[in-house]
Amino acid sequence: MNLRIKVLFPVTLMILMAMIVALVIVNHVVRRQVLQGVANELHRSKRVFEELVKREREVLLDRGWVVAEAPHLKAAVDTGDPTTVQRVLEEHFKTVRSDILIVVDHANRVLAQRGLDQPLNELTYDSFTDQTRSEEDFHFLKIQDAYYQVASLPIVSPDAISGVFILGHVIFGNALDDAYLTRLKKLVKCDIVFFLNNEIIVTTLNLLKKNILKQLLTPITDHSSNAQKLMIGKEEVLTEWVDPENRFLLIQSVDAAFQPIMQPIEKTMVFATVFAFLIAIFISSYISYEVLTPVKKLVQATNAIMQGDYKHKIEARSKDEIGHLARKFDEMRRTLKQKMQELQEQNVQLQTALKKLEVTQEELVRTEKLAATGKITAQLSHELNNPIHNIQSCLETAQKRLNQNNAAREFIDLAHQEVLRIGKLVREMLNFYQPKITKKQPVEIQQILEEIIKTVQHLIMERNIQFSTKFEPDLPIIYASRDQLKQVFLNLIFNAMEAMPEGGRLSISAFQDTQYLCVSIKDSGCGIPPENLNKIFDAFFTTKAQTSGVGLGLSVSYGIVKSHGGNIEVESQPNQGSSFVVKLPIVKK
Repeated sequence: MNLRIKVLFPVTLMILMAMIVALVIVNHVVRRQVLQGVANELHRSKRVFEELVKREREVLLDRGWVVAEAPHLKAAVDTGDPTTVQRVLEEHFKTVRSDILIVVDHANRVLAQRGLDQPLNELTYDSFTDQTRSEEDFHFLKIQDAYYQVASLPIVSPDAISGVFILGHVIFGNALDDAYLTRLKKLVKCDIVFFLNNEIIVTTLNLLKKNILKQLLTPITDHSSNAQKLMIGKEEVLTEWVDPENRFLLIQSVDAAFQPIMQPIEKTMVFATVFAFLIAIFISSYISYEVLTPVKKLVQATNAIMQGDYKHKIEARSKDEIGHLARKFDEMRRTLKQKMQELQEQNVQLQTALKKLEVTQEELVRTEKLAATGKITAQLSHELNNPIHNIQSCLETAQKRLNQNNAAREFIDLAHQEVLRIGKLVREMLNFYQPKITKKQPVEIQQILEEIIKTVQHLIMERNIQFSTKFEPDLPIIYASRDQLKQVFLNLIFNAMEAMPEGGRLSISAFQDTQYLCVSIKDSGCGIPPENLNKIFDAFFTTKAQTSGVGLGLSVSYGIVKSHGGNIEVESQPNQGSSFVVKLPIVKK
């Protein structure tokens, strides 16, 4: 941490802490005042809402009594004829402003209706089931998935015995739709929630707030008429119940009133904080410039040395402690430059030795694998030869004694062929781990390759393979086993052909490379996966789905080449082909 940060950090920290404390205090004071103001506003809204509800009820009741007391309607209801009642109701609906107008008889059977989208045959509501109810009623009613604020007025007729006989009821009211709720919220200046049987039926709140409020108020146990605080999500609100039956809940947002007051205060405090922070930056920059400029130059030079620029000289003009430090750093730079040069030279030598060690290690591992596997396989091959010869002799004797037309002769012949194949595989493994000592003689590589090409040329043409050769002139003569080299080259060519079942390109070339005579066999086949490149010369390793061998072809070839003092190098990419280069040493006998 430099001096600028050391000065700037505590000053900035104190400024931030002072501003945070001030903001918390201001927030607390303002929120308490806002909460009181919102409570007063909610109480005023409650009085306005109660006055509006009272007036709406009076209007509904006045209009409803006009219809309920109409003589024509009473006479029509008394007949019980829906057509007559509907005709009389049409006349009243034209003069009375109402969203719905329904007439039911004393059994709650709907006689006439207006304002509904679909016919209504029967109306069920607790207020209508009491046949002796002769006074008006004001309530909420759900009809066809819509809620209405209605007045229920009895249609009465004089009765000689009881004095009054209830013919039916007139239901008169308005829909609690979005337009009504919007107008009501604008007048009351707060959100309203309508309840029916302790369940929310309509509200001016959005769907999310409605669902949260529904969870908070389930079950409804507190119907206090005083303002109460409530958290709807992250928003703090005040609520107050209206109506003795608790059918209305008024909601006033505290945050909506608090934010407009706090935002100017917060902006002012942020501006003051930024201004104080700029002053702190100016003070720390001045101190840094006066004290740290020499140190900064020293750090820049040191960074250049750390990145490998040992030619960057460290200047030390002053004679104070910083100048002394700079001179010591420059001495260290010169020493490091010399040591790095020596280290680079040693690194090159080490990399060369490491590459040789890796090659030697791979050869050693492969040799150890062959030696370990060879001991077991050689012993096992000797042990298998005796029972194989016995089985072969028994099968040949059975072949001589059975006629060609005998049904068992076919299975005997098949078993004899498989026993011969097993014997061949055992001999291959035995020859691999106990190779015969062959005499080396002067051979011409080009002559051997041309003989092999003549042998496999018809197979190449049958597989639709494009074939090409390239031999350098005056290739040197080497000392090797002619038959073993043929075996190596044939094995590599057959592998290349098997890698191109649909055809491709095969090229064979021979050339001299310093102390080696090289034979390159390239194909455009399926290639070898990278994870298998280090395994292809291992004994018994094969990727062929079906084979008559046991994965010894490349292992045998590799052993033959190594016995001649040479090596086999391979390069391959999946789906791009493979290249095998046999390198044989050029030595005189």
